[in-house]
Amino acid sequence: MRLFRPASLRWIHWCYAVWWCAVGTSSAGAVSPEAVLQTLVVPPGFQVTLAAAPDVVRFPMFACFDDQGRLYVAESSGTDLYAGLQKLSRDCRVIRLEDTDRDGVFDRSDVFVKDVTFPMGLAWRGGRLYLADPPDLVVLTEEPASPGRPRREVV
Repeated sequence: MRLFRPASLRWIHWCYAVWWCAVGTSSAGAVSPEAVLQTLVVPPGFQVTLAAAPDVVRFPMFACFDDQGRLYVAESSGTDLYAGLQKLSRDCRVIRLEDTDRDGVFDRSDVFVKDVTFPMGLAWRGGRLYLADPPDLVVLTEEPASPGRPRREVV
Protein backbone atom coordinates (compact mmCIF):
# COMPACT_ATOMS: atom_id res chain seq x y z
CA MET A 1 0.00 0.00 0.00
CA ARG A 2 1.43 3.38 -1.03
CA LEU A 3 0.93 6.23 1.38
CA PHE A 4 1.16 8.94 -1.28
CA ARG A 5 0.04 8.95 -4.89
CA PRO A 6 1.38 11.45 -7.48
CA ALA A 7 -1.79 13.53 -7.07
CA SER A 8 -0.81 13.90 -3.41
CA LEU A 9 1.57 16.69 -4.38
CA ARG A 10 -1.46 18.77 -5.34
CA TRP A 11 -2.99 17.88 -2.01
CA ILE A 12 0.16 18.99 -0.16
CA HIS A 13 0.17 22.26 -2.12
CA TRP A 14 -3.47 22.82 -1.31
CA CYS A 15 -3.04 21.96 2.37
CA TYR A 16 -0.16 24.38 2.66
CA ALA A 17 -2.05 27.10 0.81
CA VAL A 18 -5.03 26.70 3.12
CA TRP A 19 -2.92 26.37 6.26
CA TRP A 20 -0.80 29.39 5.31
CA CYS A 21 -3.92 31.46 4.71
CA ALA A 22 -5.40 30.44 8.04
CA VAL A 23 -2.17 31.15 9.93
CA GLY A 24 -1.25 34.23 7.91
CA THR A 25 -4.61 35.90 8.47
CA SER A 26 -5.09 35.01 12.13
CA SER A 27 -5.94 37.67 14.65
CA ALA A 28 -2.60 37.03 16.38
CA GLY A 29 -0.81 38.70 13.46
CA ALA A 30 0.62 37.74 10.12
CA VAL A 31 3.27 35.05 9.82
CA SER A 32 5.73 35.00 6.92
CA PRO A 33 5.63 32.10 4.44
CA GLU A 34 9.24 31.29 5.34
CA ALA A 35 8.35 30.92 9.03
CA VAL A 36 5.45 28.62 8.19
CA LEU A 37 7.60 26.49 5.86
CA GLN A 38 10.09 25.87 8.67
CA THR A 39 7.36 24.37 10.87
CA LEU A 40 6.17 21.75 8.37
CA VAL A 41 7.44 18.18 8.36
CA VAL A 42 6.91 16.03 5.25
CA PRO A 43 8.08 12.53 4.30
CA PRO A 44 11.55 12.14 2.75
CA GLY A 45 11.56 12.97 -0.95
CA PHE A 46 8.71 15.47 -0.69
CA GLN A 47 8.85 19.21 -0.57
CA VAL A 48 6.30 21.85 0.23
CA THR A 49 6.04 25.08 -1.72
CA LEU A 50 3.73 28.05 -1.41
CA ALA A 51 0.95 27.54 -3.95
CA ALA A 52 -1.35 30.41 -2.93
CA ALA A 53 -0.87 33.16 -0.38
CA PRO A 54 -3.34 35.26 1.63
CA ASP A 55 -3.45 37.93 -1.05
CA VAL A 56 -4.97 35.27 -3.35
CA VAL A 57 -7.06 33.19 -0.92
CA ARG A 58 -8.75 34.99 1.96
CA PHE A 59 -10.75 32.68 4.24
CA PRO A 60 -10.58 29.17 2.69
CA MET A 61 -13.01 26.52 3.84
CA PHE A 62 -13.16 23.77 1.19
CA ALA A 63 -11.41 23.12 -2.10
CA CYS A 64 -11.29 20.71 -5.03
CA PHE A 65 -9.44 20.36 -8.33
CA ASP A 66 -11.05 20.15 -11.74
CA ASP A 67 -9.77 17.95 -14.55
CA GLN A 68 -7.52 20.78 -15.84
CA GLY A 69 -5.69 21.20 -12.52
CA ARG A 70 -7.50 24.38 -11.52
CA LEU A 71 -8.29 24.72 -7.83
CA TYR A 72 -11.74 25.86 -6.70
CA VAL A 73 -11.77 27.27 -3.17
CA ALA A 74 -14.91 28.05 -1.18
CA GLU A 75 -14.17 31.14 0.88
CA SER A 76 -16.06 32.44 3.85
CA SER A 77 -16.66 36.12 4.40
CA GLY A 78 -14.55 36.13 7.55
CA THR A 79 -17.59 37.06 9.63
CA ASP A 80 -19.88 34.96 11.82
CA LEU A 81 -20.99 32.26 9.39
CA TYR A 82 -23.71 30.86 11.64
CA ALA A 83 -25.35 34.27 11.91
CA GLY A 84 -25.08 34.58 8.14
CA LEU A 85 -26.67 31.17 7.69
CA GLN A 86 -29.58 32.10 9.94
CA LYS A 87 -30.14 35.32 7.95
CA LEU A 88 -29.36 33.54 4.65
CA SER A 89 -27.03 36.38 3.78
CA ARG A 90 -24.89 35.72 0.74
CA ASP A 91 -21.45 36.99 1.78
CA CYS A 92 -19.29 34.03 0.73
CA ARG A 93 -17.85 33.05 -2.66
CA VAL A 94 -15.96 30.43 -4.66
CA ILE A 95 -12.74 31.41 -6.38
CA ARG A 96 -10.88 29.56 -9.12
CA LEU A 97 -7.09 29.44 -9.00
CA GLU A 98 -5.03 28.54 -12.04
CA ASP A 99 -1.34 27.83 -12.56
CA THR A 100 -0.99 29.22 -16.09
CA ASP A 101 2.79 28.75 -16.40
CA ARG A 102 2.85 25.30 -14.72
CA ASP A 103 5.46 26.23 -12.10
CA GLY A 104 3.42 24.91 -9.16
CA VAL A 105 2.20 28.32 -8.01
CA PHE A 106 -1.30 29.56 -8.74
CA ASP A 107 -0.78 32.84 -10.59
CA ARG A 108 -4.32 33.57 -11.71
CA SER A 109 -7.35 34.01 -9.47
CA ASP A 110 -10.93 34.63 -10.53
CA VAL A 111 -14.15 34.84 -8.57
CA PHE A 112 -16.04 31.88 -10.02
CA VAL A 113 -19.30 32.48 -8.17
CA LYS A 114 -20.33 35.01 -5.55
CA ASP A 115 -23.42 35.31 -3.39
CA VAL A 116 -22.88 32.02 -1.58
CA THR A 117 -24.64 31.64 1.78
CA PHE A 118 -22.51 29.17 3.72
CA PRO A 119 -20.25 26.87 1.66
CA MET A 120 -20.15 23.40 3.18
CA GLY A 121 -18.30 21.49 0.48
CA LEU A 122 -17.17 21.32 -3.13
CA ALA A 123 -16.80 18.47 -5.61
CA TRP A 124 -15.85 18.40 -9.29
CA ARG A 125 -17.40 15.73 -11.49
CA GLY A 126 -18.19 15.50 -15.17
CA GLY A 127 -17.29 19.08 -16.02
CA ARG A 128 -19.43 20.53 -13.24
CA LEU A 129 -18.74 22.01 -9.84
CA TYR A 130 -21.07 20.80 -7.09
CA LEU A 131 -21.42 23.25 -4.22
CA ALA A 132 -23.12 22.48 -0.92
CA ASP A 133 -24.68 25.86 -0.10
CA PRO A 134 -27.33 25.27 2.57
CA PRO A 135 -30.14 24.78 2.23
CA ASP A 136 -29.30 23.89 -1.38
CA LEU A 137 -27.00 21.65 -3.37
CA VAL A 138 -26.00 23.74 -6.37
CA VAL A 139 -24.50 22.59 -9.67
CA LEU A 140 -22.34 25.19 -11.41
CA THR A 141 -21.68 24.73 -15.10
CA GLU A 142 -19.53 27.10 -17.11
CA GLU A 143 -20.79 27.45 -20.65
CA PRO A 144 -18.29 28.15 -23.47
CA ALA A 145 -20.42 31.09 -24.61
CA SER A 146 -20.19 32.80 -21.21
CA PRO A 147 -16.86 32.01 -19.51
CA GLY A 148 -16.57 33.25 -15.94
CA ARG A 149 -20.35 33.27 -15.48
CA PRO A 150 -21.40 29.75 -14.55
CA ARG A 151 -24.97 28.62 -14.85
CA ARG A 152 -26.35 27.96 -11.38
CA GLU A 153 -28.83 25.12 -10.93
CA VAL A 154 -30.29 23.90 -7.64
CA VAL A 155 -30.48 20.11 -7.50
